[in-house]
Amino acid sequence: MSSTVVVREWRDRRMVVALRFVDATTGGSVRQPLQLQTPLQTPNSRPLSRFVRNLSGHYVLMEAAGFEDYSETFDLDELAAAPATQTLTLEVSDPSGQYLPRQFSLSLPRNPAIDPASVAAATSLFQPVRVALYPSPNARVNPGWAVLRATVVTAITHQRLPWAVVRATTTETTTLTQADWRGEALIAVPGIPITTWATGAGAGPGPPPVTATEVDATLEVVFDPALTTISESADFSQLIDPNPNFRPDPDRLNTQRSGLLVGSVSLRLASGRDLPYRLAVTLSAVP
Repeated sequence: MSSTVVVREWRDRRMVVALRFVDATTGGSVRQPLQLQTPLQTPNSRPLSRFVRNLSGHYVLMEAAGFEDYSETFDLDELAAAPATQTLTLEVSDPSGQYLPRQFSLSLPRNPAIDPASVAAATSLFQPVRVALYPSPNARVNPGWAVLRATVVTAITHQRLPWAVVRATTTETTTLTQADWRGEALIAVPGIPITTWATGAGAGPGPPPVTATEVDATLEVVFDPALTTISESADFSQLIDPNPNFRPDPDRLNTQRSGLLVGSVSLRLASGRDLPYRLAVTLSAVP
C-alpha cells in the first residue's frame, strides 16, 4: 500500500508595514472592509502599492514602489542596498459610509530589529501603525453619549467650513471629529456620567445643588483656509462639492497649525442628549 505526500511550495515575503484603523471616538478597531489607494498611480494606472487584510483586521502593505527587492528578500543581509527612506501617502475610504475618507502619510521603511526594546517601539516593523477614522454625520452612536449634530460655520460670514477638525474637551475626556465636505459634523462625546458633583453656586437663592447632569465643554475648530467655504443656506440637492477630490489629513490639522484658522466656543454637554447644533466660531490665524 502506498501513499502520496503532497508538499506545497512555501514562499516567504517581507511585509513593508501593517495598519490598524481605529474609531476616533472609541479607539476600537474598525472591522468593516475599507478601501486603500495611493493618490498617484503609474502611467498604466497600475496601483503603486498592494495591501492584504489579515485575520486580525490589519491591512498589510506587501508591495510598494522602491521596495520591490525588500519585499522579496526575507534575510535583509542579502540585500545589495537598503531601500531609501521615503514618505508614502495613502487614502482610505469606507464604502459603508460610517467613516469619512481621509489621507495619511507613513515613513518607510520601518525598523526591522527584533530586540525587545526595538520591537516595543512605535517605529517597529512589528507594531501596526494606528490610523484614526472620523465618524461621518450618519455614523451610529451609543445611547449614553453626548451627541451634537453640528453645522460648522464662521460666526462673522456664516460660511460653512468643509473638512474642519473639531476637538471636544471636557474635564474627563478629549474627542476629535471632523466635518464632511458640507461642513456637517457628528460630535460624539462618550464617558460623560449621568450625574456628577456640581461646582459653583446654584441658579436660585437656595443652596447650590449637590449633583449636576451637565458638564462644561470646549469645542475647538481648526480649518484650512485653502479650502473653499460654502454658504450656510446652500441647497445641497443642487450644489457640487467646491473642493472636488480633496482628501483631508486630520493629523496635519491637529499638529501642524501654522497658517491655519482656529476658533473655539464653550457649552455644556449631557449624557444621552442628542441635539442639532449650529457651531459658529470666530476664527483667527495661527502664526
